[in-house]
Amino acid sequence: MSLSLGNKIEHLVGKHTQKAERVWEPGGLLTKLDMGDGTEKCLTHGQVPVLFVQPARATINRKEMCVIRVWEPDIYGSCEEFEWLLRYGCRETDAATSLLNEVSTHETYPHVDQVYLHVKGLEALPEKITSSNDANVSKRLCEQVPLRVMSTEQCKSLWFSAAMSDVRLTRQLHIQAKELLSEFQNVPRVLISKLNTIFVSNLQKMGVSYQEDELSIIHKLTNFTFWQRTKESFTVFFVTRENGSSNALKPMDSEQLREYGHRMVDFIADYYKAIETFPVLSQVQPGYLHNLLPESAPDHPETVQQVLDDVKAKILPGVTHWQSPSFFAYFPINGSVAGFLGEMLSAGLNTMSFSWVASPAATELEIIVLDWVAKLLNLPEQFLSKGNGGGVLQGSACEAILVVMIAAREKVLRSVGKKALPKLVVYSSDQTHSSLQKACQIAGIHLENCRVLKTDSSTNYALRPESLQEAVSVDLDAGLIPFFLCGTVGTTSSTAVDPLAALGKIAKSNEMWFHVDAAYAGSACICPEYRQYIDGVETADSFDMNAHKWLLTNFECSLLWVKDQSALTEALSTNPEYLKNKASQANLVVDYKDWQIPLGRRFRSLKLWMVLRLYGAEILKSYIRNHIKLAKDFEQLVSKDSNFEVVTPRIFSLVCFRIAPVDNDEKKCNSLNRSLLDAVNSSGKLFISHTALSGKFVLRCAIGAPLTEEKHVKEAWKVIKEEASYLLSK
Repeated sequence: MSLSLGNKIEHLVGKHTQKAERVWEPGGLLTKLDMGDGTEKCLTHGQVPVLFVQPARATINRKEMCVIRVWEPDIYGSCEEFEWLLRYGCRETDAATSLLNEVSTHETYPHVDQVYLHVKGLEALPEKITSSNDANVSKRLCEQVPLRVMSTEQCKSLWFSAAMSDVRLTRQLHIQAKELLSEFQNVPRVLISKLNTIFVSNLQKMGVSYQEDELSIIHKLTNFTFWQRTKESFTVFFVTRENGSSNALKPMDSEQLREYGHRMVDFIADYYKAIETFPVLSQVQPGYLHNLLPESAPDHPETVQQVLDDVKAKILPGVTHWQSPSFFAYFPINGSVAGFLGEMLSAGLNTMSFSWVASPAATELEIIVLDWVAKLLNLPEQFLSKGNGGGVLQGSACEAILVVMIAAREKVLRSVGKKALPKLVVYSSDQTHSSLQKACQIAGIHLENCRVLKTDSSTNYALRPESLQEAVSVDLDAGLIPFFLCGTVGTTSSTAVDPLAALGKIAKSNEMWFHVDAAYAGSACICPEYRQYIDGVETADSFDMNAHKWLLTNFECSLLWVKDQSALTEALSTNPEYLKNKASQANLVVDYKDWQIPLGRRFRSLKLWMVLRLYGAEILKSYIRNHIKLAKDFEQLVSKDSNFEVVTPRIFSLVCFRIAPVDNDEKKCNSLNRSLLDAVNSSGKLFISHTALSGKFVLRCAIGAPLTEEKHVKEAWKVIKEEASYLLSK
């Protein structure tokens, strides 16, 4: 349907001055206009208006987009001053009326799917647009296909799609910019065989050299000021089925992926570049988005730019920016270029890796990278894949706890009988993550059998072995069955570290499953100086940490190791006929579907593998050490201020602090710190959170965002001090 770019040039060069009547064709000049009243108007070179039609490929869901504009050349001078120069735009609708009618009826365009109309200043489509003879604009066309009004921004985005499409074609044909400058965003289409001095001069005034490549020129000419300078007032985009074929969707067309992918990466990169300009904590009210988005999905395709515009205007205001360098509220979810690339690759391959045969590389890479990280942590060999144990990637530590609890439950019930379920008892401290309680609810453990053991400041809120032993003894005397203990390295409230060796000894003597949750602090233990905090892990049956928290691996990526993989598979294995295969039945491979709750699973190991390879262990260690140093600096700032106090000693990169009480008035102190939290977070300059320790309302500053630097920590403290000073002065 469309001519090649080379053919377009050949077709145009040497023919643009001809006055002969010419049919309407892609890539050609329209020299005759049907005026809609039975008369025709012949156009010659230098006469206003001159029309040009050129389809741009693969712009909207792989549909061809024909862009038609009427032009008046006085911006750059008359046409006679150029060898030839084509520009589009008109102030009246007469020519556009003819244009719509011409295209809607001409045999060259029998497959029009959608018409997009842009008129400067027109926000909605009037009931009819009339020409001087009061004829309806494109009535026949409107009866056949939808006619939609575009905003200026939408018009710009469609031009950009066409621009990028033409630029790629230009590159493929090795046509230099000085020979051909293809469609620019926000400015008229320009096709030139020879750049004369006048045109070069105009480009230079806009800071553009004709020797630059097309992409550079497009980006330099994409400013709204220049868009407003043009006299264009009427633009029509005809979206047609490519090659006149059926309206078939090609969801993963490689060229469209390339185009949209570049634009999405640019959008995300621009987001990170500007991330500090956003309020860290979203300031919207509940339900805000319902007022901004339509009640139903669109019937017809929209452009990527339209979607990205909505993301910018409607979605980002409702986003709390977890990757902001001033995000200090919760334990971080780390992202990185390496993690992002791995995530992109995983999404691109889009495998369903539930069994080895479903995607051998996914299974085997997961085994390998879990062994890599286990060795970085210096975990006991029982956790490595070469023995009876091994590692598996879960979505979160919450899933990991549920999986091992089910394994522990089934293991003990096989021994004592299914009817003993009501007697099973779980043990943890009052600082253990709430996911343990949810796991108990799902696993059928009665909540009255969940022993939440009290901690206090005397152990920095770590679980005392004596408390555990006492609780176990009481339950045994009552005829209950202790079966599961959860210890924590780096609790959520204060990063307390439970004494693993002592707890593990008690668990072993009472035949309990001992799980260690190191979701946050586990990453720090790849540093030799922090490895001490998981001493005693050799007594555990399972160990979990989140690489997505502090190891630069984009969410979700939770690493779970077990000493006995059969405990998982015996509890979670299913083997329907449609999943049977020779490798699995011969026990030659690992099928990770039997190590988790769902059947389906993503190729998560790619991003962890990418992080480990692109950064290496030493850079990751330095990254973690830097955050701990920044937290130490913040802790010192708090300690030096008489209005504040550090509530618990800092171990990793979390600082627990508060405005100090006056005259031991804890009630007033708690109220004051609540007000400080609200004031700081509502400022939008940073985001911190809180917890409760021994009845105290405590503020948490968790340092760990990838972009956080010393200046952000100092600025955060400045804001906290200012808000506190105001509250204390009231």
